[in-house]
Amino acid sequence: MLRNSLETNVNLLTKFITTCGSIALFASHQNPLALIRHGRRVFNYRPNKDDTFFCNSMIRAHMDMRQFAESFTLYRNLRKDTGFKPDGYTFTALAKSCGLDVAIWEGQELHCHVIKVWLCLDLYVSTSLVDMYAKFWEDSFASKLFDEMMETSRVSWTALICGYARLGDMSNARRLFDQMPEKGLAAFNAMIDGYVKLGDMGSARSLFDEMTDRNVVYWTSMMYGYCHHGDVQSARSLFDAMAEKNLISWNVMIWGYDLGALDLGRWVHKFVRRKRLDRVMNICTALVDMYAKCGETREAKRLLMRCLNRKQLLGMP
Repeated sequence: MLRNSLETNVNLLTKFITTCGSIALFASHQNPLALIRHGRRVFNYRPNKDDTFFCNSMIRAHMDMRQFAESFTLYRNLRKDTGFKPDGYTFTALAKSCGLDVAIWEGQELHCHVIKVWLCLDLYVSTSLVDMYAKFWEDSFASKLFDEMMETSRVSWTALICGYARLGDMSNARRLFDQMPEKGLAAFNAMIDGYVKLGDMGSARSLFDEMTDRNVVYWTSMMYGYCHHGDVQSARSLFDAMAEKNLISWNVMIWGYDLGALDLGRWVHKFVRRKRLDRVMNICTALVDMYAKCGETREAKRLLMRCLNRKQLLGMP
């Protein structure tokens, strides 16, 4: 079927390449890149590559597998050698690729192409460029693009806020956040993460308390911030208030206890035993590390031997 359709049925070829990319990305395939290479061979076999959707599917397949250089090289070759006409989907995918790869020259080249084809006013393309420049740490370019946008969305606001927060410029991040018409969880997360990294736990907690929908990720992020900056008691109060606790939140609490908080570390250990979570290797390892840091080498060694014995009994590698 493929042999007979290589020249005529571009929809079938597009679906084939998209399927190769999806299986490589989501299925537990032994060699996912082999699937992409196979899809690329099929793509290269078709001489006429003027179908934009067909070309976009191959560019996206490379990008999804983090083959950023391949995605941009393919784009360049298609523009040079074929009748390929990029659209908004092409530019949003490639802007994401350039941003993730921090490919500054390629990103600037892409921006020029966007202007040439008059897609600079497209909401999705402009938003992807704002996000790209923010990932380049070029906050001035990102801000200028954002200000020039005729229409903005929650995603474009969040992209610029994330850029400022990543740079540690929390004054500009907060200014934008306060002006944001509709605040989403991603914007809250960027702000909280930025404040935590700067050690401004008061501002982080204030935003955390404003959130109406807080999942375990946000709780754990706040707990990590408190522990990282030495306020284990505040971390514990949050931990106690959590409705649902996962392995990461347990590990954060155990990790947070130092020489001055051995009694709290023992309290966590008792709690872990009651919940039978001390059988989980990650938590067991974190407890050993906690006791070792607290100078309780005998307890650390005893717990370590128990972990190793349990690992042998379960036949774990």
